[in-house]
Amino acid sequence: MSASFLVTVFLPTVVMLGMLGLGISLTIEDFKQIFVRPKAVLVGLLNQLLFVPLTGLLLALLLPLSPELAAGLIIIAAAPGGVASNVTTFLLEGDSALSISLTTLSNLLAFITLPLWTGLSLYLFMDANKSVSVSLVQIIIQVVVLTLIPIGLGLWLRARWPDLGPKLKRPLRLGLALLVLVAIIGSLVSESENLLYYLAQAGIAAVMLCVTTILLGFVSTWLFKLDLRTRITIANEAGIQNVPLALTVTASILGNRLIAITPAAYGLVQIFCCLWF
Repeated sequence: MSASFLVTVFLPTVVMLGMLGLGISLTIEDFKQIFVRPKAVLVGLLNQLLFVPLTGLLLALLLPLSPELAAGLIIIAAAPGGVASNVTTFLLEGDSALSISLTTLSNLLAFITLPLWTGLSLYLFMDANKSVSVSLVQIIIQVVVLTLIPIGLGLWLRARWPDLGPKLKRPLRLGLALLVLVAIIGSLVSESENLLYYLAQAGIAAVMLCVTTILLGFVSTWLFKLDLRTRITIANEAGIQNVPLALTVTASILGNRLIAITPAAYGLVQIFCCLWF
């Protein structure tokens, strides 16, 4: 797979398929969680949209990372929840309905939150005026195209053909898991000349980010006196990020494959970290 094909076609396609699959899988019951359990939803979103990005920012400032890897760490931390969290929540015997609701809401809000954190990471580490020739408005527009439109289309398809979601759920998950793995490997191989050097730095940072955010999820839910299943769910949501979206923002929208190394490294470790906890 050529680097140009990976950046311009493959990564955006994987993201849009993932968001389409998320939309197709949703039902009215998933949205009811917002009103049935508002405290759990609020604490979950607080973790995903604030605590996790702030942790990424703090680690980026403290760790001896190159500017590109530091910017990538903030961007993966600011990415919304990944659909893989719904699977790991089930395996960990968490609250699957809450997990789906949090994943959906964080991805719906990503067109606001992700561009803002991306802009901050470029301002702090990359000299945005010279290193990356893309505006905040361009990032917002492209994230909307990548997330909101496919989710909306998926919701419409589910409403038009109610049996479509259950039939496509399993094959979509398996297919997307394979495509995401290919995207991660492709992103790393595209920088094969310095892969081991960058991966050593990015891998350590990725593990630290994942472990810290999972612990923050547990601590915050304990402070809010939420039950154990809810703690497991929110901690898991905090640890699992939308890696394909972060890779698309870094490699495709920003056009910098070095920044994409940290999200790719995170994609390799996040599942293992969450299941280990």
